[in-house]
Amino acid sequence: MVDDIPRIVSGLRRHRGATEDVIADTENRLKEKLPTEYVQFVKLSNGGDGCIGGNAYVMLWGVDELPAMNQSYEVEKNAPGLLIFGSNGGGEAYGFDTRTPQRPIVEMPFIGMSWDLARPMGATFRDFLERLYQHEQRSEAARQGDCGGSDCQGKEIFEIKPVILGGSPTDPSNKALLTREEHIKAVIYWNRVIREMRG
Repeated sequence: MVDDIPRIVSGLRRHRGATEDVIADTENRLKEKLPTEYVQFVKLSNGGDGCIGGNAYVMLWGVDELPAMNQSYEVEKNAPGLLIFGSNGGGEAYGFDTRTPQRPIVEMPFIGMSWDLARPMGATFRDFLERLYQHEQRSEAARQGDCGGSDCQGKEIFEIKPVILGGSPTDPSNKALLTREEHIKAVIYWNRVIREMRG
């Protein structure tokens, strides 16, 4: 049920809800109608971060940030039709597959972003939240900072040498904690390298 969304996201640091005008302006800028359940969430909390269900850390951006974030991460160059709205704080983006009318949610790595690496996360936004809520293993971002503690709040855990290029996903010396601006620059750099390699 859609009414479960407030319960599912009760562990997030939530923000003031988005107004109808902000949502309409974003949809106009994106030229995209946002899914009903997602709109319900951003009216409740215009983004937020923290744990869902105790084990899965998530950063959900404000609806008004979506146009700039998708442009900054060069999403359209790497995975046309993907509209990212947040991340797990540890290298994976969450987004809507706008290529289909249902707008299912997928998880996709920031580095090497392409549709062949997408993993289904739910047919609807509520399904996506429920899947995170039922996450059994504590996520890396949750372990790093007690589920998004103040030292890593708003930051992304980043593999210095990307896993897709042979970097270790578990070696602590291959990890860095990046601000959003640093993360965007690193993602753009490595995705350009990978696009050239795929060539």
